[in-house]
Amino acid sequence: MIKRYFILLVIWVTYGAFYLNRLNLPVVFPSLKSELNLTYTQIAFIGSSLMITYMITQLPAGLLSDKLGSKKVILIGSLIIVFSNLLFGFSKTYEAFILTQFFNGLGQGMGWSPSIKLLASLFSKKERGISIGLFLTSVPFFSALAYIFSGYLTVNFGWRTAFYTPAIILLTIIGLFWFIVKDEGKNSLNYKIPKENGLKIIEFKKVLTDINVWMAAISFSSTLFIEYGFNMWIPSFLVEDIKLPLEKAALIASATPAGGVIGGPLGGFISDKILKGKRKSVIALTLAILLASTLMLIYLKQSLIFLALSLFLAGFCIQASGGLFFAYIADILPLKLTGSGAGFLETIGHAAAIIAIYEVGFLVDLYGSYIQAFLIFPLISILGFLTSIKINEKT
Repeated sequence: MIKRYFILLVIWVTYGAFYLNRLNLPVVFPSLKSELNLTYTQIAFIGSSLMITYMITQLPAGLLSDKLGSKKVILIGSLIIVFSNLLFGFSKTYEAFILTQFFNGLGQGMGWSPSIKLLASLFSKKERGISIGLFLTSVPFFSALAYIFSGYLTVNFGWRTAFYTPAIILLTIIGLFWFIVKDEGKNSLNYKIPKENGLKIIEFKKVLTDINVWMAAISFSSTLFIEYGFNMWIPSFLVEDIKLPLEKAALIASATPAGGVIGGPLGGFISDKILKGKRKSVIALTLAILLASTLMLIYLKQSLIFLALSLFLAGFCIQASGGLFFAYIADILPLKLTGSGAGFLETIGHAAAIIAIYEVGFLVDLYGSYIQAFLIFPLISILGFLTSIKINEKT
């Protein structure tokens, strides 16, 4: 038990370091916009270039983790992230910023699905809600840290240090990961992993033809639409619309991931322990609350307290449901398809994230207002709720 949770901690820190090298970007958006005199749509292209390759990489990363092992895939992804962040820090042109984030997305896409594969092999079905929920806290915890840390570095040492420093941190962490974590099936753990033959490509059709996988993917994509819409644009919204200084804006923006630190494990605990492995009701409830939080952001933005509360609730709901989508996929698919199934969810979800990043930037340019652009978030919440109630847990 202790060994499994220690390995979970190592995977948690490793994947969290990916976010230090991802969410440093939105914090420096105001600096990039000012330095290069960019439009919001152009800024959106920089952010969405990362998400395009992130999305494209999800299925190959999942398939590779099923075929070659998760550990190698995570290592390769980490090295690509380190290289691209260092290069971004040295870049001086708009085109170079897009290209380096393109490569950053390639590396970032090699983290999630292989990590889910490792966790599925470490923990049995009755433990996956909690274990994946705990793992998922790495996303909000390191997202909040990325906002605060990058804001501090940008204000005190210049925006380029917000890319050099996280890259060096990840390079150190991935070395520890490589020596401590073994690939699935090679750990001496209490949970005995079922022996299965290697993945055959034709078996991936089981993922693509499962209606429950599709309903989960669409519902999950609604949460990522809102998550990445918030991640990429809330810091700029707080600086330009609410008129907060960058460090304070970064601190308030961290309310979203801070809510997720609580939401992830709590959602898993309720699902595993109280509801005995049921996922659907927790997912549906959190999506209903997410709708309320997006409306609060739009109509109560004048109060910093309500603004921070809306961001906190959004992060809580996104992460409380997020881990359960992947626990659900691990429940209904055989272990050898878990990485591929997780990759499929990530692909669909991050297609929505790309649309969110670009669409918000485009709408701000079009209407000259963040609030007009943010009206899309409640509509997407409704879509997520409606598809979540179509998930069948009797599979």
